[in-house]
Amino acid sequence: MRVARGGQRQFFRSGARSLGLIMRLLALSALLSVLACGTGESVETPEVVLKPTDAAYLEAAVMERSLSLPSKINKHTEIMSVTAIPAGLRYNIRMIHMPAHTVDHQALRVAQVQIAERSCGDERERLELDAGVAMHYVVHGMEKNTAGRFFISDVYCRGRGW
Repeated sequence: MRVARGGQRQFFRSGARSLGLIMRLLALSALLSVLACGTGESVETPEVVLKPTDAAYLEAAVMERSLSLPSKINKHTEIMSVTAIPAGLRYNIRMIHMPAHTVDHQALRVAQVQIAERSCGDERERLELDAGVAMHYVVHGMEKNTAGRFFISDVYCRGRGW
C-alpha cells in the first residue's frame, strides 16, 4: 500500500485500526459459529450494517478507491488521491495541462459539471450522495499547487435534474 504525503498517513493508520476491528468481528463470528456447531444449537450473530456516512464505511471506500489512483477523469483532469472526512470524501484532482495560477472560475465550473455528471449518474456514488455523503474536490494545477475547490452533493445532482 502506498502512503502519500501529510494527512493521508493518519488515514492509513485509522484505516488499519478499522480493518483490525472488522477482522476481530469476523473472527468472533467464526468462533461463535464453530461453538454453535458443537452444541447443535444455532447462534445468530448480529448483522453489522454501515451507513455511507459512517467513518468505517468512508474509510473502506477510500481504501477501495485508492487502489486505482491516480486515474484520469478525462484528458485534462486526473484524481490524485482520496481521503475520508467527516460525512464525506475529499478528492485531490489535478488539471494536467494547466498551472494553478491559470485555473480560473470557469475552469473550476467545467470540472465540477463534468465530475458531477459522472458522479450523479453512477449508481453507487448516487446512493452515497443521497445518503448524505458530500464529495469535496480540491483542484490542483499541473505543478500540484492548489488552484480552487468545489463540492458535489445530492442537492447539486437534484438541482441539475440528474
